[in-house]
Amino acid sequence: MGTQHFLDLILPDEGGKIIALATPTKNGGVWFKYKRYNSTEDAATAATAFDDEGETVYFAVNSFNGWYLDEVKGKKRIRTQENVHSCRSLFDDFDVGSDDPKKYTTRKEALADIIRLATVLKLTPTITSSGGGYHCYFSLDQDVDKKTWEELSALKRNVTTHLGIKADRAVDMDSARILRPVGTHNRKKNPPVEVQLIKEGKQYPLETIRNRLKEYIKANKVISVPTKNKAIPNP
Repeated sequence: MGTQHFLDLILPDEGGKIIALATPTKNGGVWFKYKRYNSTEDAATAATAFDDEGETVYFAVNSFNGWYLDEVKGKKRIRTQENVHSCRSLFDDFDVGSDDPKKYTTRKEALADIIRLATVLKLTPTITSSGGGYHCYFSLDQDVDKKTWEELSALKRNVTTHLGIKADRAVDMDSARILRPVGTHNRKKNPPVEVQLIKEGKQYPLETIRNRLKEYIKANKVISVPTKNKAIPNP
């Protein structure tokens, strides 16, 4: 799977596609430069070109409106939760690091839990190897608004919490999240490691994904867990 095919599967049709370039700062942080594109073709072309130049490349999983002036911060912004245009995929980040109890000890354990989640939901996700751990995407066959995406993502969080899955809670409900696209390189590694496709998933109608989540929740008496705003009640 090439970069464009991957983006076609994951990203919304409508709204601006964002490619983010990570630049280290002197204090050990990271500063991001954002590029907005109108199509997945243009975004994929840019992503691979920047990667060839040695840049650390990310993509925003949802699409965004245009640049706007943040009067509080006094600067132009684009990749904010308030500025999300459309959504297409639910996603999780499965980190691997033996020294952190919130992460998986091995990649084998992380992949096993992704398969377990897919099995109980009876859905086929797209799985990528990020160069460290894995990213998992459950994709819709149509764009949805942020409110609908938040509803579905909260239901998924209820399921992953019930299953004891160690998905990164800073990621799964972040509508402005950036992740690594297939075909680029994780430059935290030396030598850099290519982001690779492990499994190409399917796209599902909105009601199919919603019903699979609700069916599992109801059958297993899954308890609602908090999001950053509030707990989303189960059916």
